[in-house]
Amino acid sequence: MAAERPAALLTYFALNYLGAVIVPINTAYRGGVLEHVIRNSGAALMVADGRLLDRLKGIDLSALRRVVSIGKPPTPAPA
Repeated sequence: MAAERPAALLTYFALNYLGAVIVPINTAYRGGVLEHVIRNSGAALMVADGRLLDRLKGIDLSALRRVVSIGKPPTPAPA
């Protein structure tokens, strides 16, 4: 689940080189749809854009062993 950025393309090629099966996830997915896709992918590792990590909050990620972030998550606005 990575937005268009050079690191995402590099990650795609690196995973392909390692022989990993890549399951692209639409960056517009949220909530139950995102949870369903993750659960049914059979993936143990998720590589996600740091700007999209907040979409993983509140969904079941127990099928994954690890979530790796590409880039930094957005900084919260000052209160």
